[in-house]
Amino acid sequence: MQTLLREAEDGKRSLSAREDVRLRFAHDGQRVQVDLSRGQFEESTGDLLDRTLLTTRKVMREGKCSWSDVDRLLLVGGSSRMPAVQRMLEAESGLAVDRCLSPDESISHGAAIYAGLLLGSDVACLKDMSVKNVNSHHLGVLGIERDTGRKRRQLMISRNTVLPAKSTHRFTTLKDDQPSVEVNVVEGGDDSGNDATQIGRCVVSGLPAGLPAKTPVEVTFQYESNGQLGVDAWVPSAEKRAHLEIKRAAGLADDEIEHWSKRIQLGLDLSSESESERPVPPSPPGMVMPVGEGEVVDPSVGGDPVTAIESPASAAPETGGWKSRRAKITAGDEEPAT
Repeated sequence: MQTLLREAEDGKRSLSAREDVRLRFAHDGQRVQVDLSRGQFEESTGDLLDRTLLTTRKVMREGKCSWSDVDRLLLVGGSSRMPAVQRMLEAESGLAVDRCLSPDESISHGAAIYAGLLLGSDVACLKDMSVKNVNSHHLGVLGIERDTGRKRRQLMISRNTVLPAKSTHRFTTLKDDQPSVEVNVVEGGDDSGNDATQIGRCVVSGLPAGLPAKTPVEVTFQYESNGQLGVDAWVPSAEKRAHLEIKRAAGLADDEIEHWSKRIQLGLDLSSESESERPVPPSPPGMVMPVGEGEVVDPSVGGDPVTAIESPASAAPETGGWKSRRAKITAGDEEPAT
């Protein structure tokens, strides 16, 4: 199987430079020889090309850009060497493909430029350059809609929002005499919560007895430039509050940076290092921390959910210009269309 895959991969790459290729494969005493033309290959991969075109249009639309705003059309990744990809991009944009960079090196060039910006390099070409940084997925709260009893996601911070960003929304308790309130923090998905990924839970416990239904619960998201998401849940009438910190890995930890810096300086092969000497990756996110009278709650402990009110009193996300772990890549979220 590995031989067949390698032969197919070699044939695919050859068709980027040639009009046809001959594939040969032998197995269990049997041999086969297949002639494949570039036209046949492009026909069989046409659906992938269509999807690439739709994604490109979505990027431009969500980035609020037109092709007149684009100065250069660079290719990124080995598959962009396909003549069909280049023709499609040129026909869509009206621009000629700029081949000054190898598609295999474009990402590394961009990373080097971004590193120069972070380090405050005084290189002339970086003087007038800036990077807008955004979150890559919708962030919201998954609650229960009172009228239907179904799950409903309240969007807190939309994808492609410039970081840092802050958003506040008012929810209400679902029933009378709730002893606690659980705020389920989700990423991605649609308005019904389908395909959403839960990334944390913030629980306000110790609510007083006799608390009526529809008691207001104010939830605030604060998404920092370093990828740290803070969630505050506040029940004003009970003066109870809980705080959740979700620390998401945004690159290498300090000990990993030190480790690889030494590796680069010494030029050593990774294979010479034993498994026990390698740095341990950072622990997963999801730490819950107390604020005020809110108590520390283990994420496994649940509570009664909140429900979105009909006329939300929400604040527009406050954005800033801090640099973040994410460059502004306006490709779509991994979520289904509604």
